[in-house]
Amino acid sequence: MKINSKIPIIFLILVLFVTIIYFPKTQQTDTLVNNKKAGLSGEIEIGVISSTSENFEKYVYFAGLAEEVLNKKCNESGFNASFKFSVYMCNGSAAMALETTQYLHESGVDLIVGGGWSSQLWVMRTYVYTRGMLVISPSSTNPQGPMVQDDTIYRLTPHDYVIGKIMAHVAYDYGVEKMIVLERDDAWAVGIGDWFAEEYEITGGDVIGRVKYPSATSSDFSNYLNMIESLISETGVDGETGMFLLGFSETSAILNELVNYPSLVNVTWFSTDAVANSLEIDTVSEEILSSVK
Repeated sequence: MKINSKIPIIFLILVLFVTIIYFPKTQQTDTLVNNKKAGLSGEIEIGVISSTSENFEKYVYFAGLAEEVLNKKCNESGFNASFKFSVYMCNGSAAMALETTQYLHESGVDLIVGGGWSSQLWVMRTYVYTRGMLVISPSSTNPQGPMVQDDTIYRLTPHDYVIGKIMAHVAYDYGVEKMIVLERDDAWAVGIGDWFAEEYEITGGDVIGRVKYPSATSSDFSNYLNMIESLISETGVDGETGMFLLGFSETSAILNELVNYPSLVNVTWFSTDAVANSLEIDTVSEEILSSVK
């Protein structure tokens, strides 16, 4: 089984989160054990909703580890309580995520690890709000809409636009003081690009151009690469020049076209996890792979 390295961290954070809620400092333990208001008795069930069927086995595995750690903590601390993780999957469906949330609530389960996709968390939110449930989302990153952190929904990852602010410092610390942004013309890429440009220039860098291509484009990026080549010819290429690429699966096609743009191979390229996760590296020519920075 191929294990996503993020998932153990998700459940580690969950364990710490629940531990902080249910297990105060050691000197307060005796008071809590004797305090009926603590509400710790019997089996406490936590619902876990895997966003996709592909991740289901991983969630089952790591939920089992989290359950083991929490129950060991209960036993060692003398609490008359145990935790049970019930794992479900919603097959990439927002509607199924809501149905599972409703089922869990009706079954008396009001603490859920779920809403991993922003679309799933979006449809769950009203139901969760109105019933006083608690949802911990391991991976929702949508920056738009009322997806705020509050006492009902906790998102463990920052929203997508923060990538721009982080990468501004990464690029500048790398010694790149001039940057061209090549981005999909959609809310995701433009939002990250806006945050990047603002932070990069505050840091001391110079965004010398932003080139947008239609998000539906999957091939023939020559028009946009020509624009970038013109920008570079005006400013010159040196070790301080970089490219910030904001795209998805089309990245492979963009890189392949660089054989016709040697000046673009000589700049330093930066991107995001979206490119890392979707790059079909076996389709990119060896010439480009061995020379692009």
